[in-house]
Amino acid sequence: MSIKSFQYSQGLTSSQLFGRALEFEIVPPHSCPFNCIHCGHGKTMDCAIEPVEYFFPQGLIDDQRKASQREYQLDHIVLSGKGEPLLFSGIHLLIDELRRVYRVPVAVASCGTLLWNEQVRREILGADIVLASLDASDATTFNCVNRPHGRISYPRFVQGLLDFSKSFKGDLWLQVHLLDGITAIKADVLKIASVVDRINPKRVFIRTTRQSPPEKFAFPVENERLYYFKQFFGDKVTVIERDTINILR
Repeated sequence: MSIKSFQYSQGLTSSQLFGRALEFEIVPPHSCPFNCIHCGHGKTMDCAIEPVEYFFPQGLIDDQRKASQREYQLDHIVLSGKGEPLLFSGIHLLIDELRRVYRVPVAVASCGTLLWNEQVRREILGADIVLASLDASDATTFNCVNRPHGRISYPRFVQGLLDFSKSFKGDLWLQVHLLDGITAIKADVLKIASVVDRINPKRVFIRTTRQSPPEKFAFPVENERLYYFKQFFGDKVTVIERDTINILR
């Protein structure tokens, strides 16, 4: 995909995770190494795995320097997309420069799909917050729920999260998507919680799918059950209720 084939977009958002934020979508929609059955953005069309410079980072930075005089009163800058933002190869430049322009923390709202790639991990070490996902406790469930690119095995994915958690000086957040009849089972949740404990994120968010997931068999979990599962994750966990799902991924 050529650089000129995609233009970044931006908008003000409000969410339970990031408060009032200026969000930049930096990758084309539906480009992701995962094709999750619960994804709120729909099915993956480009199962990409190699980071690409979809547009010139300096162009976005120059645009924001001109606009930074506006009084946004932001809590965060968020780099995201309706795909995997880690696929943008110039993300480190955006992190550093947008923090200088707006003087607020910069978050990367990702699924963590490429954290097994050492170069990708280095690209986002400068972020203040990285949001990643962990939706499965074993390879079978991982392949069913996340439907990853063929080069991403479950051990490789988890090891990437572990390696990043050891080197990242900012706040690593994890979100766990639970699906009725698939992962919202006590034994499975306990195993997921055990993996989360090894990764040791700063915060954990439990959530479920939106009303219209890509696959009809990705059934949402009722709020009462989400709060039941909360107990297995310790005091770091926050429940994102079904009717308030408005976070970025």
